[in-house]
Amino acid sequence: MHSSKILQLVRSLNLKERKEFGRFLKMDFFNRKEEVIRFYNVLKRFIDEPESPNLKKINVFRKVFNKEKVSRHPRGEEKQVIHRRITYLSYELRKVIEQYLMLKELKENDLLKEKVLMEGFKRRQSDALFFQSCKRIEEKVEENNVLDYLKDLDLFLVYHNCITYAKTESDNSEGKMFKAACNYLDRFNRSCKFRYGLTAIVRGKIFTENYEVPFSKELELFSKDSLKATEPLISLYHSMYLVLKSDLANIDEYYNMKKLVLEHLDHLPQREKKELYLVTLNCAIIYFNRGKSEFAIETHKLHRLGLEKELMMEKDDKLDYFGFNNIVFTACFVNEFDWAERFIQKYHLLLDPEIQDTAVILSMANVYFRKGEFDASLDKLNEKTDFVNTYDKLVERGLRLRCYFEMKEFDVLESYLHTYRKFIDRNRDIADNVKKRDYNLIKYTRKIMFSIHDKEKLQKMKEELEPLAGVKYKPWLLDKIGDYL
Repeated sequence: MHSSKILQLVRSLNLKERKEFGRFLKMDFFNRKEEVIRFYNVLKRFIDEPESPNLKKINVFRKVFNKEKVSRHPRGEEKQVIHRRITYLSYELRKVIEQYLMLKELKENDLLKEKVLMEGFKRRQSDALFFQSCKRIEEKVEENNVLDYLKDLDLFLVYHNCITYAKTESDNSEGKMFKAACNYLDRFNRSCKFRYGLTAIVRGKIFTENYEVPFSKELELFSKDSLKATEPLISLYHSMYLVLKSDLANIDEYYNMKKLVLEHLDHLPQREKKELYLVTLNCAIIYFNRGKSEFAIETHKLHRLGLEKELMMEKDDKLDYFGFNNIVFTACFVNEFDWAERFIQKYHLLLDPEIQDTAVILSMANVYFRKGEFDASLDKLNEKTDFVNTYDKLVERGLRLRCYFEMKEFDVLESYLHTYRKFIDRNRDIADNVKKRDYNLIKYTRKIMFSIHDKEKLQKMKEELEPLAGVKYKPWLLDKIGDYL
């Protein structure tokens, strides 16, 4: 039963919900079967022990039905009986959990509750109550200041229900309803098309696939639509669409997009708020990676905003490890060392426990390196000799390489470059594009090291390196060439 759907469903409940559901399960209106209660109590014991050897159908069956005399290795008909009983209990328990979840959603969502009531009154042809419920839904949606294209869908459905209801109040009111329903449906339609267009572009960039953007011709024509100025959500989608569609070619359009995102951020639903913020942040990071150093400050400010508004957290309130490292790197790049150290001490606790120590060591080593305290950086790296993750090993080696160069330990560095290259050659876990970047780092570090007294070679090297893509720590390498020119 380790991977059974019913166990996954029980695990999805948090501690408070498990206790609440335990009381819910004992209500006669929802469940009158004592064996279902016992079954739930048995499953609860294994929530934190997913790989327990006791989580087998035979063991669960014996505990639920108190059948200690049942054979530990049932066969034939006995095995089929156990399977049928457990399947039956799983079905019954799932039904009650689904009822609990539905009622919980209704309790916490007044708008959803009104929608259900509206449908109930409509089926029973309770005219006054039906129209009263429609009015309440309309008021609740209009009162909500959140910029959410689903509001337009809610309002469309209210008018649609009124129009399709068997009894309408008058021809005049019905005409107004037609117009209102069409307007809300048009706005929802436009918003959805931009939203899907954005999603297609973002996924195409993430998965490096050529996603076809749906409705692209309509979206291009929309740029001439005067309505965009009066509909802030559509205007925001449109601006973001233009930035991503052009592959970030227009920086002015990026700043317009960012202005709209920040202006409306607090009025967006949480799902939109986080996603649109992350698109904005990733655009700033791309500009920075393309060599536009002014976007280091831009990225750092967006990182701080994301932390303040809790937009960088994963579903389980954990912080992504790569995001953590990027935040530290960017803060150090703009010389916000004190802030970076406070961030490390506070937020490393939101990483998975098994990587917290590694994160602190590598991050603090990076802080010391950026501060010019190269001995302290190496001392910090020496606190751990068994980096497990390939990514961590590459970060550690990149830091050591740069520390040795900055300290002018060229004999040590020459030997270390050889060791670094052998590590990359032998490691099959490193992707080819990552290997290329590290190979280029080793190559140009060696070339600079042997050309520090030859300005002509350094100048040619600079001209060769500047347009080159796929070079790890390229800004640092160019900076070192500049030091000796």
